[in-house]
Amino acid sequence: MTQGRETKGCVVVFASGNWGVIDYPASFHQNILCVGAIDKNGTRSIFNERQSSGCGNLLDVVAPGSDILSTLPYNSTGYNGGTSMAAPHVAGIAALILSVRPDLTQAQVRHAIESSCTKLSGYSYSNNSNHPNGTWNNEVGHGLVNAFEAINQFFPKISGPNAISTTTCQSSYSITVNLPLSSITNAQWSCGQGLVKTADNGINGATFQRSENMDDPQYANIYFSFSYNGVQHTVSKRILARSKPTFHIVDANNHQPQLYSGIVTNKSYYFQAFPENPNGISMFQWVLVRPNAFDPNLSTTTQTSMISPINPVGELYQGISTQTSPTSFTKTGVHTLYLRTKDGCSGNSWASLAQQTFAVLQGNLSYSYRVYPNPTNEVLTIEFEPQQTAFSTLSSVSQTPQSSSMQTCDIKLFDKDGYVIKQLLWQSNQMSNKVQMDTRNLKKGTYYLHLESNGMLKKEQIIVN
Repeated sequence: MTQGRETKGCVVVFASGNWGVIDYPASFHQNILCVGAIDKNGTRSIFNERQSSGCGNLLDVVAPGSDILSTLPYNSTGYNGGTSMAAPHVAGIAALILSVRPDLTQAQVRHAIESSCTKLSGYSYSNNSNHPNGTWNNEVGHGLVNAFEAINQFFPKISGPNAISTTTCQSSYSITVNLPLSSITNAQWSCGQGLVKTADNGINGATFQRSENMDDPQYANIYFSFSYNGVQHTVSKRILARSKPTFHIVDANNHQPQLYSGIVTNKSYYFQAFPENPNGISMFQWVLVRPNAFDPNLSTTTQTSMISPINPVGELYQGISTQTSPTSFTKTGVHTLYLRTKDGCSGNSWASLAQQTFAVLQGNLSYSYRVYPNPTNEVLTIEFEPQQTAFSTLSSVSQTPQSSSMQTCDIKLFDKDGYVIKQLLWQSNQMSNKVQMDTRNLKKGTYYLHLESNGMLKKEQIIVN
């Protein structure tokens, strides 16, 4: 265990045993990596009334060991349980680490596995002098092994801020190599769209600043590339290059964000921004570009292309929210809303630009209704009353707004099995605002009335007695 691999030491892994205590050979030596088992609920495995995962002072870590799909004798497979199902997980992690870093000692591999464990809920952990690689518990050791975190300890990491500074307009980054420097060659930094590299010092770090194009992406990646033992590797870090807020159009009456397919005339709305870094933004400016009359024969792309996205001309609003100065739409058609921001780096220029194109539809004249009497035994009356509401269904922005000259309502009565047993059609140009449904020939019981108009469905439960 200590002299193998040219004195680096061998990583020896054994199962803790299935009798509730640490069994031989796991108990043979303290340098053995002793592995217990847990079930799918993250608790110490209980295999049957007599057998459970071995635990005690020599336990180091746990891994899945209950209901594990495995090979079985006679060329078959099946589910099995035991700490012998758990130990191979840990041996595999050790092998994975050594495949990347064969220069590590067995103590370094063990430290990586134990210190990266995931703490399982339901167990309390404390410091233990016999287990120095993190807090420990006598039932689950240091916790559940985590292959990703264990191997990640021996791979380079980029360190630095998660966002470009809005005061200096640039940020510096360093690399924690975690590899023998003598084996690293061709180290260099690069970046994606939205950033500009201003300094590249190889393994000593790099500096990046934000690009000047406000239409560049909000997030950008920085990369550190290198060769290790002749194999090329790249690590990356995603950072906020510029704060480009998302935004909603909000109903001024109920303060609910609206779908862009549901904006209608003759209602009040305000705009609300949601920046990821609001403290870095010094100015919000909204530009609402209203169209000429809506032409359903033109595509949204065609109509939008008539507007300059870099310097749009339209109605101006200020602030992260325009709740105190709501607006309304008097015309149908394709509208475009722009949100521009400034921060400490942009000076007199704009730092970011976001936009949304949407179609405003005509508010339709719809009808409320009342159904009586309910319960009923002879005639059910449905009475319609006009009210001004928003037409809220739209299959695409190119749909022609519906005319408000006439409304129709399809009225169906269903039995408890879902069969239509009565059906009527009401139109708003009829002389009467009422329709009546004969219920005298219906059996006593519960029925369901459906009223469908303009794609909207309303339901009522009807009792016939």
